Amino acid sequence: MTSLDAMIDLWGFAGLYGKDAVTTSEDVSYTLVGSGGTFTLLGGFILKGKEFLGGAPLNLPSFGDTGFNRNYQDFHNQPYHFWANVNTTAQGGVLGEAIGRFANDLHEGWDPSEALKTLQERGTSWEDYFLSLKGLEMGQMLRSGALTVDQAGSWMQTNLNAPAGPAYDFWKSTGTGWWPSVWMQHAVDLFR
Repeated sequence: MTSLDAMIDLWGFAGLYGKDAVTTSEDVSYTLVGSGGTFTLLGGFILKGKEFLGGAPLNLPSFGDTGFNRNYQDFHNQPYHFWANVNTTAQGGVLGEAIGRFANDLHEGWDPSEALKTLQERGTSWEDYFLSLKGLEMGQMLRSGALTVDQAGSWMQTNLNAPAGPAYDFWKSTGTGWWPSVWMQHAVDLFR
């Protein structure tokens, strides 16, 4: 079973309870991210920060990125990253999407906490950036009713197996060396 399969199966299991798509998204979010509501992203970030600083472990399921298209693979927990964006938008609508877009730009381009992590734990990548956009898209579809509980699993299978599109290829070719978060990482690495 791939990481993508596991996330889809979790959604399918949650869907057995007969709830609407927005409520099902919230249930899946607490399992994958440990946080919910319009501020799922913020809540997940705070929980991960506490864990990183030596707090109690979250004991969330840990996934990789298998099953995702290579455009979305960066060797990290992609179901976690994807679902934080899905649920933020599913719960918050337009406000949730605005939070998600801001958080995506901030985390991938400017997040100074990335510099403090080990090389293996760093998660700023074009793959994450575009996976976040897919999460925001799915969240809006769940909220608007354009995507039902029964359709969501096949949507994930189809969309997360497919390339991210021409914009991905353009931005990927520019590299991430100009991101301020990457400059901070290089600065910290000089003193390690």
